[in-house]
Amino acid sequence: MRRLTALALLALVYTFGCSGDSSAADEAAKLKKQMAECETQVDEGKKYIDELNKRLAELEVGGGDAVVVHVEGDALTVTGAHGPNERVAGVKGHADDVALYEAFMAASQKSRPAIKKCYQGELKNNQTLQAHPVTLEITVDYKASGTVKGASFQPSISSTFSRCMKNVAQNWDLPASPKPVTFTRKLTLTPG
Repeated sequence: MRRLTALALLALVYTFGCSGDSSAADEAAKLKKQMAECETQVDEGKKYIDELNKRLAELEVGGGDAVVVHVEGDALTVTGAHGPNERVAGVKGHADDVALYEAFMAASQKSRPAIKKCYQGELKNNQTLQAHPVTLEITVDYKASGTVKGASFQPSISSTFSRCMKNVAQNWDLPASPKPVTFTRKLTLTPG
């Protein structure tokens, strides 16, 4: 696919570049840059899919203790046999699980100014973002100790934005729990 695209790009440059029309050459350079950005996003998307497949495999094979909490608005969904603090299957809703959820929400809300700063920094470098809001899915993996093991963000806006956001999320510590837990949350970022 890349070879075919490269050939098409070269044909464009040859066809329009030989006529002395510099705007065609400029357009070809612009298209080449956009294509490189698109390929980078595809590669990052593939890495994210691989990461999700790895997590899924861990949950299916021996990772039965893992708990994933999806937060959307005020609703949350727990994936796993039971919450991280529930020690008996069938018993639903432990007070310490509510404390984990509240701690995660408080930490992410408290970081809104830092998240906004990361986003505004990226708006300056990426004109495409200025056209529409972005719904960012934040995934934070925690150790049983409550410290952040890792964080990821989709869609991938840029490596600079991801680094900035990972630095922000590293401070989102939770109370300790008997098991590792993963929280996911969607957050809408709007320009302006």
